[in-house]
Parts: sequence; C-alpha cells; structure tokens
Amino acid sequence: MVKLFYSMILLAGLGLAASCTKTQNYGGTAVQKMANGWWVKAYSSVNGLVSITPPANPAGSDSAAGHIYITTYNTSGNTNDSLWADDLGAIGAYGPAGYDFKATLGANYTSYTISSAGTMNLYQTSNPVKYAVGQVFPKGGRSRTGVVTDSLILKIVFIANPTDTLTVEGVARTGFDADDWPASPYSPPA
Repeated sequence: MVKLFYSMILLAGLGLAASCTKTQNYGGTAVQKMANGWWVKAYSSVNGLVSITPPANPAGSDSAAGHIYITTYNTSGNTNDSLWADDLGAIGAYGPAGYDFKATLGANYTSYTISSAGTMNLYQTSNPVKYAVGQVFPKGGRSRTGVVTDSLILKIVFIANPTDTLTVEGVARTGFDADDWPASPYSPPA
C-alpha cells in the first residue's frame, strides 16, 4: 500500500512537471503597430466638424466633444501592405451623410503610412473612396489624461464629392477608462 501511495505521488509529480511548458508565442498581425482603436474628430473641408456626437445628458457635461471611435485592423490576408479603416458608422449617425467609411487601404508598414486610390467603401457602395492618405505616429499623441499614445491622421476623398476632403485625426485608445469618451455612442466594447 505504501509503494502504491509513493508511486501515485511520483506519477502526479511527473505529470505536474510535464505540464509546466512555455506557452507558444503565435505572434501578432502583419500590421499590428498600425492597427488600433482610435478616438478621433472628423472634419470636412466643406462642412467643418462632421463627427457630431450628442450630449449624454441635457446639460451636456459629459459630452464626447465631437470624438468618435474608429478602428484600423488587418485584412483577412494578414499582409503588411493593407489594412481596414472603419468609422463603425459613427459619422453618418449624427453628422452629415456621405462621410462614413469602411475601406481597405494601402499601408506601408515600415513608414507607418497609409495611401490608397479607387477603393470600395462598404458603408456607401455608391460612394467609393477616390483616394486616401494618412500616417500613424508612434507615441505621437496624448490621451485625455495625458498618457503618451500613438496618433493618427487620415485624409479621405470620396468619388461622389471630389472637392471635399474628410480629415480624421486623433489618438489611439489606451484602454484606461478615464481616457475614453463616455458619451460617444460608438464607445468600444467593455
């Protein structure tokens, strides 16, 4: 009985030791340094501020102050030469129509630049992106509370209105609640 008890302890110890292996590092996406959630304001060269957000209460004390949440993320091909830019329908919800975008844009991962021409816009299939240019600036911005984070500027021209440039600029989401704009109807999921 004692031998059986010691044998069971030995087997349990070996099983425990064998289970302590390192977790495999699967890496990130091909554009992981350019992919993020962003708190931005959007401006039209014709209409001014178009990222209009409603106040969360009548006094408007916790208004998002025109900030909306957009995302950039890798394409299904996971290559370093393209990424998705998506305003999650935020601009058209409260601002003027014709500025929403969800498009695959060209990316240069070494210089953190974005450029594209003649790209389909999935939110407005009749209004594709004529061209887009932009850049991600690593540690180039500050959040609401002063945390150093990446910044983004993106300029988009749509085919339906080639004389109007949409400029989207802002900073990367830090993940800290104090840096989020709580009144934005397009806040990131918790």
